[in-house]
Amino acid sequence: MSFDQTGRHSRSRSPRSPYDFTSYPLKIGIPLEHASQISDPELINRIRSDTKVDISFMDKVPGFDEALVSIESNSVSSKINAMSMIIDELAGLKDYSEFTTTILIPDAAVSSIIGRSGQQIQAIQRQSDANVSVIDKASSLKDRIIKIKGRPNNIKDAAEKIYRIVMERKISSPRRERKPPSPVKRIEGPSLNFLLPSDIASSIVRRARSDFNLEAFTGKEVGNSETIATVKGAPADIEDAIFEFILGLRELNDAFKLVVDTESSLGSTSFINDLSDKFTTATIRIERAGDKKIIIISGSKRTKEDIIRTFIVKLESKRHRTPDRRSPRSSHGRGESPRRKYQSSINVTIPDMLVARLIGKGGENVKSIMNKTGCNISFQKPETSDVKTPDGVPARICTFKGTPSSIADGVKILLDQVISLARQ
Repeated sequence: MSFDQTGRHSRSRSPRSPYDFTSYPLKIGIPLEHASQISDPELINRIRSDTKVDISFMDKVPGFDEALVSIESNSVSSKINAMSMIIDELAGLKDYSEFTTTILIPDAAVSSIIGRSGQQIQAIQRQSDANVSVIDKASSLKDRIIKIKGRPNNIKDAAEKIYRIVMERKISSPRRERKPPSPVKRIEGPSLNFLLPSDIASSIVRRARSDFNLEAFTGKEVGNSETIATVKGAPADIEDAIFEFILGLRELNDAFKLVVDTESSLGSTSFINDLSDKFTTATIRIERAGDKKIIIISGSKRTKEDIIRTFIVKLESKRHRTPDRRSPRSSHGRGESPRRKYQSSINVTIPDMLVARLIGKGGENVKSIMNKTGCNISFQKPETSDVKTPDGVPARICTFKGTPSSIADGVKILLDQVISLARQ
């Protein structure tokens, strides 16, 4: 049996917002040896009757080594109840006391599941007493794979927590608790100016204040339909707001427009030419608007993120520059980078058999990743490791340290290499 994945996928998403996952189907991977039992019409009809959901079964998914069950309903609770019945059925097939279940979530929601510095996924594991691992995408799917290992009730608990976080993403950013803006405390950090459609500018800056702990406000209109918006705060918080929220707005029509003063070096021809030479897949052009320059950036989302990050780093370095260029001294007499306080860390489990190849001869490979991303990467020593993957394979802890964006880049490159090596 199969279903039209593209059709169902497009119907299941709400047209209101790119982050509205309320109607997203709950997807479960089924081991191929159990596919015939789970796809049994009698079982499927019983689940449909008990939970009032629509269930589709796909026994062959290119690039995915399991069958796929898709559960659709307007009720989140109904989908979760149907998932619980399927997990119970899997547990009963071989009387498993502990096993691994696969679920799939939208790629855009992965950051919500992991949370800042891994706090969210650690909380899920702690509260459910299950092991949760985020895997890369299957080649034919837009979803990310999540493996959950534990006892059936623990797996159901973890899966429900993950799915509810995905469903609630359109309401608020799960990476932070909402914080009311303080009328007294002034937020420190660089300021980034950019253009937004005038009809949504006010709501966007309110979201930046409430969800991303930024000082944000709107300025004067440019032309008939755009307004200057300003966000100020920690570089990591600005990156989170721009990358996770604002760049996903459909109203931007693929172009992101930064605003700088006419005399600013960030709008100079030489600086823009250097950016164009470095980011060859992007289109960068300048327009004048009174005493401002509009820097229009077009290209892939990843390329725009890299260019915007370059601007944020430049703004931060200018903010801390002093006339005599002397760095503030720490108690140890050494200059301390202003970005140090924005750094964090995250641990990733890597199969021990792949660690040497990931490090490379003389550390060449891991040094290359660190140079590309700006994050620090270290591996736990083998004699101190008693860690295993969800499949029981001996593993080592790999620690990434840096800004949230540099950690995300480093984790992606390393996991891509892990997947490539595992297929060899």
